[in-house]
Amino acid sequence: MSDPSLDDIRQANKIRRDSCLRLHCVDWTLNDWATALAGEVGEACNVMKKIRRGDVTLDEARPALASEFADVLGCLDILAAEAGIDLADAYVAKFNAVSDRYGSAVKLRRETRRRHEWAPSRVGHGEAQCIRCLITNREAMAIAPEFCP
Repeated sequence: MSDPSLDDIRQANKIRRDSCLRLHCVDWTLNDWATALAGEVGEACNVMKKIRRGDVTLDEARPALASEFADVLGCLDILAAEAGIDLADAYVAKFNAVSDRYGSAVKLRRETRRRHEWAPSRVGHGEAQCIRCLITNREAMAIAPEFCP
């Protein structure tokens, strides 16, 4: 299995958000998610401040910093999803625009095949179903584990 892509992170966030996070974040608006994101960025900055003033070394703080960066990514992805933005598509477009502005030939491209987008299934406990191709996660493991057929 490869490292998770932004699509994989989006799918996992959607399943977790729909299955349990909604119980804790009922009726959250885009502003609420943006505030949560700002809080997570602030926590990462607090770790960086401790490194800068010499309270800890980067090596000592790296696990805490990694955890805070992961929280930032999770909140950013949920905020983007709630706003109807595909973060991977947006990043590719922005990266390429900046490359153009600076005359760089380095460009990203997005796969034309679409990854499964999982949602909780009513078929069975612990199962998910792709909202694009309607395959279940168990079926996908046998015929199309990453992409819609």
